Amino acid sequence: MLLAIGPGTLGLLGENDGPSMLSYAATGASFGVGAFLPFIVVTFAAAIFAETVAIRVGKVTRRGFGMLVSERFGALWGWIAATDLALINVLTLITEVVAIRIGLTYFGVAPWVAAAAAVSLVAITSLTSSFTRWQRIALALGAFNLIFVPAALLSHPDGAAVARALALWRPFPGGSTGNLLLLLASDAGATLTPWVLFFEADAISDQARERSTTTTRPSRGLSVDALLGGCVAAVAACATVVAAAALHRHHVVVRAQGGAAYAQALAPVVGHLPAALFALGLIESGALAMLTISASTAYVVEGRIFGWGVGFSASAARSARFRLLMVVLALAAALVTLIPGAPLLSIVLNANVIAVVLIPPALVFLFMLSADREVMGDHASGWITTATGIVMTTIICGCVLADVVSAFVRSV
Repeated sequence: MLLAIGPGTLGLLGENDGPSMLSYAATGASFGVGAFLPFIVVTFAAAIFAETVAIRVGKVTRRGFGMLVSERFGALWGWIAATDLALINVLTLITEVVAIRIGLTYFGVAPWVAAAAAVSLVAITSLTSSFTRWQRIALALGAFNLIFVPAALLSHPDGAAVARALALWRPFPGGSTGNLLLLLASDAGATLTPWVLFFEADAISDQARERSTTTTRPSRGLSVDALLGGCVAAVAACATVVAAAALHRHHVVVRAQGGAAYAQALAPVVGHLPAALFALGLIESGALAMLTISASTAYVVEGRIFGWGVGFSASAARSARFRLLMVVLALAAALVTLIPGAPLLSIVLNANVIAVVLIPPALVFLFMLSADREVMGDHASGWITTATGIVMTTIICGCVLADVVSAFVRSV
């Protein structure tokens, strides 16, 4: 199991980033456990499946996802895919700094110190000599994603209610329709995002180049790597909902746009220890995603603009641009969060919604590539994988429609 841990585990742990955990917290605080727990489990199952396909494509082709799109569907589509990903990744990086800032605010740390810490983390880890060492640092950080589990247990949840929610998929609760649809789309975007599909192929290619080995025969079943990461991430996500549901049980309304009120509001309800663990979890989720998303963006920009696709595995001189780009992206995101009066929580929730809007095209490219025999050869996906991909994409398009309806409802 330990030998199987790699980019797949890292990618799905990185999905539990700052905006994702804040979205889950907003879900629990607004609606309790209810119907959202099984919904989150299903979305993680879909993420595991999609990431398994991305891993297979990366192992067979040893090329970045953006480069494959450009080569197979034309330069225009390659540029569109790369530009969309770069924009959403920069926006998401901003929300990761927000999550770190929110978590550290609970402990009295100044916002500028939190922003500086986020940039320093990316800068220090980018100096690692290899992809393997960088991955080990990120995975060690990702293990602390489970800190939300003791936070949930210490919040004294109703175990029977949680079990019923997982076993019986109840109808979505009533109340504010606009808020419900926003959180539905946001939670879907929290689990499956475009950057992870690009990251998997690029990271696996980087790892293969570093080891100077040919790729092994990819399994046609679920990747153990992705399955492990998905299970851990799903447990942490559900624990976040359960922990924040304590606010719903005690009828505590969190209105602060900065988002720091989630941990602060939990303290008088469930005690300072679970609130502190919740804040630490936000710091961890933002920190891990700062590493993975900055690397994902650098991979795409480097491969699409410079055409190298070398990442960490090149010599120090050739990889300097890649490492510098990671730091510049993190610095730009940190500076945006320091703008006075910025609606940080709104930025966080809408970042996930934008991810939902952009994921269908990425999935279409992914499943078309995986079924293309000229690209995949004998490892091309069969009709079951393609049919499952069509169903997934259709459902996610429904979430996009839900977002449109949500925006309309909020505007009237």
